[in-house]
Amino acid sequence: MDEPPVAPRPSPHVSLVPDPEYFRILIENATDVITVLEADGCIRYESPSVTSVLGYEQTELVGRNAFELIHPEDVEAIRVVFARAASVPGNWGTGEFRFRHRDGTWRVLNGMGKNLLGDPRVAGVVVSSRDVTQRREAEEELRRSHESLATVINASPVAMVAVDGSDRVVLWNPAAEQLFGWAAGEVTGRPLPTLPPERSEEHRALCAHALTGEGKAPVETQRLNKAGTPIDVSISVAALTAPGQRAGATLAMYTSITERKRAEADLRETNRRLEAALADLRSAEERSSQQERLQSLGTMASGVAHDFNNALTCILGFSELLQASPDALADRPTALRYLQFINTSAKDAASVVNRLRSFYRPREKGDLLVRVELAQLVEDAVSLTQPRWKAQAEARGVLIEVRRELASLACVEGDPAALREALTNLIFNAVDAMPTGGTITVRLHTEGPHAVLEVADTGTGMTDQVRRHCLEPFFTTKGDRGTGLGLPMVYGVVTRHGGTLEIQSELGVGSSFSLRLPTSPPEGSRVEASMTPSGPERRALSILLVDDQPGVRAVLSEHLRMDGHRVELAADGVEALHRLAQRRYELIIVDRAMPLMGGDELATHVKAFDPGLPVIMVTGFGAMMEAAGEVPPGVDLVVAKPVTAEALRAAIRQVVPRRPSPGAAAEGPPA
Repeated sequence: MDEPPVAPRPSPHVSLVPDPEYFRILIENATDVITVLEADGCIRYESPSVTSVLGYEQTELVGRNAFELIHPEDVEAIRVVFARAASVPGNWGTGEFRFRHRDGTWRVLNGMGKNLLGDPRVAGVVVSSRDVTQRREAEEELRRSHESLATVINASPVAMVAVDGSDRVVLWNPAAEQLFGWAAGEVTGRPLPTLPPERSEEHRALCAHALTGEGKAPVETQRLNKAGTPIDVSISVAALTAPGQRAGATLAMYTSITERKRAEADLRETNRRLEAALADLRSAEERSSQQERLQSLGTMASGVAHDFNNALTCILGFSELLQASPDALADRPTALRYLQFINTSAKDAASVVNRLRSFYRPREKGDLLVRVELAQLVEDAVSLTQPRWKAQAEARGVLIEVRRELASLACVEGDPAALREALTNLIFNAVDAMPTGGTITVRLHTEGPHAVLEVADTGTGMTDQVRRHCLEPFFTTKGDRGTGLGLPMVYGVVTRHGGTLEIQSELGVGSSFSLRLPTSPPEGSRVEASMTPSGPERRALSILLVDDQPGVRAVLSEHLRMDGHRVELAADGVEALHRLAQRRYELIIVDRAMPLMGGDELATHVKAFDPGLPVIMVTGFGAMMEAAGEVPPGVDLVVAKPVTAEALRAAIRQVVPRRPSPGAAAEGPPA
């Protein structure tokens, strides 16, 4: 049987759709705009899609030149592409350009043109244009986002370090440069340099948690800086999924907590003392009289720092005057006078802690009293407070005048720093009572055996209720700006000097505070106690100074070297022990709160090493330790910060034998 005939397959060179109508349908339904241009750019044809893409009717653009509708900034580039397409028959050209929409806005088109000028059926350049405005806007937004992200990373105060799955650095921002010491170019593409070997397992665990998406709270640990020194940091780690990063990349954010660790150590020590002081205060709260409340403050204040704003105002004010006025610096007498005010205020601030714990403590035999000229005291207090009542007030547009009415040259026996602090407190209170300005009058006269020092203001005055309570500790009408300790301190100073404090005030008129103090015997009727130590000259010593604060080390070492001593420095207890193992010293001066090893532990090690080696502890906790009668084991003497050169000399004289050791005479000049 004959097989059925098989239909011949069409040749691949024969068109399956010979009908031109097919191409017309394709063009009229195309989403891209199909344009036919003459060689000079004149539009001969636009496909119907020109309406949906550009808003024009299909024949509206015919006869217009396309270059007139292209954005002026894009014309030249498109002319080059068009010329290239028009110059070679069959050549394609592509480019992106902005084309004016019928509503006047610009659309970004991606055009692809082909030269068909030689084809008699078309005789033009055919361009297919696609609207890519949204894509371009999205790309621009993405570019701006990347730039913003880079700006945030570079400006961030947090150190940011990204590593790939092999722990090689791929990101290292400026904050990381500052924290660790390496520049980005030194570490990018290299293994993470900050990781101590003993922390490797911890690092892997942090990265593993981040990559699993579980998340983990910040971890406090240590990393190495460029010098190889461990630094305390808090680390947060997150998975990094930015484009182009290898799988397993993570971003770590580092925050230095070195200062916080030191502050926490100080705070723990202070809290311990505050808790002990608070227990004493609670036992005194049952007392109701003003005298008993002030005595309870004396118990509590051995562990609490007083408000130093008064002294700091003088220090800040005169230091700002020196900084802001080159003429003042060039005027040596003026500069020296300002510096004397700053030095006096600093000494006054240092004496506050000791006075706080003894507001109403009776005068003791050991108290050092000197002859105080009240007129000079007034001049000092007015000058010290000048930045507050003059410069700062004038900066607020307020005028305050301070008048002096000194009708006496009376003197008293007392503590000049305490009396000066009381007077400056009264002047500052007067300034606060005159927010819109006024007059402060400081008067001095005598009434029989008493000197009367009065500070009066024309301020807001006090109600009877405020006047009755103004001497109570912590009572204040200044809100967060006040501590309620200023007037109780004034009252305590006056009482300790055997005097009285009188207060007169009228609401809306002003207030007057009068300090009545017993006058001093006439000059020459008594013998002043000499502050010059007796005994032979001190000898030069070999001293090891241990303190974690560079500024403290610098000033104490200068004091010691000016006295002829040979001084070596250590920043902590561990370094000090290392130096002790290398050579012998005749005196150790040590701080208490230090990282790695504190002064208490170091003193114990020193005495175990050499029981006869003197140890002086110079610490900011000194006043509280003296109040509690606390001397750590191994410490021969506790000296409170801030310490003056004379106080340092007195401490050395107390703990170091005055008898020169063998060969000491050849070691250096006497201190």
